[in-house]
Amino acid sequence: MCMLGAAGSYAYFSWLCADVDAVKGTDPVPIWEANKIENPLLRRAAKLAAAYRASLRPRLLVPVGLAAAVGLFNALAEEPIPLLYTGCMLGGFLSYKGALLTKLLGELLPKSYSAAGESRPKVESIEDELDQWGRPKKAARTPIDVLPADQQDKARQELGKRFDGEGEAQRSLQER
Repeated sequence: MCMLGAAGSYAYFSWLCADVDAVKGTDPVPIWEANKIENPLLRRAAKLAAAYRASLRPRLLVPVGLAAAVGLFNALAEEPIPLLYTGCMLGGFLSYKGALLTKLLGELLPKSYSAAGESRPKVESIEDELDQWGRPKKAARTPIDVLPADQQDKARQELGKRFDGEGEAQRSLQER
C-alpha cells in the first residue's frame, strides 16, 4: 500500500511540475482580467470562475482517486484493507513533502559563511582608514612628534643619550 501511495505521489508531483513549466511570463492572469470588468456582479462571478479554473486541476484527482480506489476495494472485497495500510498509503503519498520542505527551508534560511569544519563563522577584519566610530585613524604619536621638525631630531638625540646604556630605546627611536 505504501508503494501505491508513493506512485500516486510521483504522478501528482510530475503533473505539478508540468503545470508549473507550462506557465509563461506572457500568459494573462485571469484574476487581473476579471478586475477589469466594470459590473461588480459579473466581476465577482469572473473572479470565482478564474479561482476554480486555477485550483481545480486534474492533478488533484490523484489523491481523490487513491482514496476512491481504497474505498471501492473495501466495499467489494471480502476482507477490507485495514486502516493501518490505508494510513501507510497516505504516508507514501505525502512522502515527497518532507524532502520538498527540507529543500525549501535550506533555500530560505540564512546561510553561514563558515568553512565546513569550523564551528563558528569567520569574521573577516576589514583594513580601513577609519576607526570604530567612522573617524579617520590617527597614527600613534609621541610627545616628540608634536615638536617642530627641526627640534624633533635634536630631542631624539638627547633622549638617546639619556638611555645610552640601553640600546633598545635608541633603536626604537631611530626606526621611527
